[in-house]
Amino acid sequence: PVKGKVAVIGGGPAGLACAAELAKNGCRVTVFERRAEPGGVLRWGVPGYRLSPEFLKKELEDVKALGVTFKTSQGFGPGGAESLLKKGFKAVFVGIGLWEPVRPFESAEGENVMTSVNFLEQYRGAKAARLRRLCGGKTVAVIGGGSVAIDCARTALRLGAKDVCLVYRRSYPQMPAEAGERLEALDEGVHFLLLNQPTGYARDARGRLTGVKLV
Repeated sequence: PVKGKVAVIGGGPAGLACAAELAKNGCRVTVFERRAEPGGVLRWGVPGYRLSPEFLKKELEDVKALGVTFKTSQGFGPGGAESLLKKGFKAVFVGIGLWEPVRPFESAEGENVMTSVNFLEQYRGAKAARLRRLCGGKTVAVIGGGSVAIDCARTALRLGAKDVCLVYRRSYPQMPAEAGERLEALDEGVHFLLLNQPTGYARDARGRLTGVKLV
């Protein structure tokens, strides 16, 4: 087993779990987080109505109580792990997360089109007012059938959307989201458009979004 100083790059769920276990086993652990606050997807990717900020605060306090040190606003590029090893760390755990979203088709970005990562991060951050202006009184389509898609759909309702439609290419039982999540979304008023394959976005001559193209 590794003893001595250990570095953890990334203060999300994987990094926090690793840091806690290493500290319990006698290691002196330092967590490096590129953002101003640790938590990763727990802080920026899960809506507050599903995961209380107080819960995350308590989790972080428990990890710190084990002796783990946090250094925030410190990211690493290529060769970052090697540089930490040269500074005396005996091992480096890299848990930087999967922040790059999967896009359903080419040219997915554009006016009034957002990835789930960007959407949920803005909702949890300082740009929630912008999202309210974007979604308020509008019809919002969410492409996907997993837990993150459900989170986006329910969040859009909370931002004042007139109607939210979750578009998924497979059937209801095939949705990756858990049964309870699906039922909560339906109870809140999200409409499920199933067995429809999105192929692109429809825009007018000025490039404004007018709809989603489906098979």
